[in-house]
Amino acid sequence: MEEKYEVMCNIKGNSTNAVITTNEREGKYQIKFMTEGYDAFAEGENFFYALIELRKWLELQDVKLLCKGCSRDVYPSPMILSMGDSIKAYKLTMGKHALTKDLVNIFEPCELDEYASIEEQYTYYEEWSKCKKA
Repeated sequence: MEEKYEVMCNIKGNSTNAVITTNEREGKYQIKFMTEGYDAFAEGENFFYALIELRKWLELQDVKLLCKGCSRDVYPSPMILSMGDSIKAYKLTMGKHALTKDLVNIFEPCELDEYASIEEQYTYYEEWSKCKKA
């Protein structure tokens, strides 16, 4: 089922509206990104991995997609990644376990100061994994 999300993006320092369209076809999860002057497509085994593929291209263009799936402190658990579409991920807090109440849709809007590169986001997730408490 196709879903559309309206988000902001930052292109070389300027904010603009963007549209993300998601779809699942034949077991592949697809994302289409559209904004003024940019049109991109990516797919993966779930929406989070498809988003990473899209971000690889966007980062080369100096485009920051402002959605929760691009936030420093948002990352899906291994279980979420291994099951289903991975459209939800946890908002992580250093030193604390992630709870169901911490789940967010990865295509919900976020602020520019929440944005992180793919590498920065994964590094935060690794640090969180090492120091979470009960």
